[in-house]
Amino acid sequence: MRQFHERLIFCTFFMCSIIAAVSAVPIYPGNLTAHFIDVGEGDAIFLVSPGNNTVLIDAGCNESMGARVVDYIRSTGFDLDMIIATHSDYDHIGGIPTVLMNFTPRVFIDSPYPAIPWTETYTAIRTRINQTNISYQAIKAGEYDLVYQGMNLSVLNPQQEPFTDTDNNSLVLQVGYGTVEFLLMGDAGDAAEQAIMQNFPTLGADLLKVGVHGSASATSPAFLARVNPGIAIIEAGAGNTYGHPAPSTLANLDAAGATVYRTDLNGTIVVTTDGTSSFVSTGAKNIRPIQGYIDFPTDPDGDGLYEDLNGNGKKDFADVVILFRERVWISVNEPVNAMDFNRNGKIDFDDVVKLFKKKR
Repeated sequence: MRQFHERLIFCTFFMCSIIAAVSAVPIYPGNLTAHFIDVGEGDAIFLVSPGNNTVLIDAGCNESMGARVVDYIRSTGFDLDMIIATHSDYDHIGGIPTVLMNFTPRVFIDSPYPAIPWTETYTAIRTRINQTNISYQAIKAGEYDLVYQGMNLSVLNPQQEPFTDTDNNSLVLQVGYGTVEFLLMGDAGDAAEQAIMQNFPTLGADLLKVGVHGSASATSPAFLARVNPGIAIIEAGAGNTYGHPAPSTLANLDAAGATVYRTDLNGTIVVTTDGTSSFVSTGAKNIRPIQGYIDFPTDPDGDGLYEDLNGNGKKDFADVVILFRERVWISVNEPVNAMDFNRNGKIDFDDVVKLFKKKR
């Protein structure tokens, strides 16, 4: 199911870019958009359906990360319709109490197999739900298939019989719009992958949110061969003590031909689709094609600076020429920190010199 493309039709993207310019984060009306929020070593995914309904999946590991998620959602201008907690580990639900103090979603979806005894954080979440009119639902595989304002949402895990650990009892979600499918694995590992492949033989996705932050305990070659993702997203904290993502996982993804984006390197990652083609932007930056070019600048070395200005997949002298000729337009139309190679807060001739040296 490798129908995933990393750019939308230009006119659609351009119109959305104008709207996004007035918001702190990219907004794409009429699209399904997934915001993989950088919450360090944890997960937080904010979905906006084509009909502008919203779903938050997890919220990071603690109060400060929850506050980051709250600020991010508010910056989009949306309210919050639904929260999904993939499982009860702190790095996924630690920020949810803070979110629930700031938003009152209509629905809260949970794994039916939380850690026993309940943690203080999980108890606080359930208490808050009981104090409000939030509808609480604990869901297993095959029990949930929702069409939500153009967005299809299905639950593929946990299974009818629980695994022995909370990771493999994570909610695994398949989210689709049109012909494009996102597969969001929570912390589901190899055992859950095997069960999902057995119970959902037509499994496939254009985008895979990698399980367990890129740990070696998930993302097997067999699973990747079945899913066949074009894009892989890893949510992990910079310099985390777990060694995430594992070199073996990165090797598996490379062998499968997936393009990998990581919150520890790329910051917040935003993926939007019109149901046919899709576009990825990183660091909540709204990168546009430079005037006269149809391809988007890329960041080949993952340092947050978009040295490949013409989007041809490599750093070459043509990029230096583009920056020299178009630095005034770039200063107005691009985020400065994306092409400010000398990091002085503006695009100037010294950036041309710096870029020339980086090409050598």
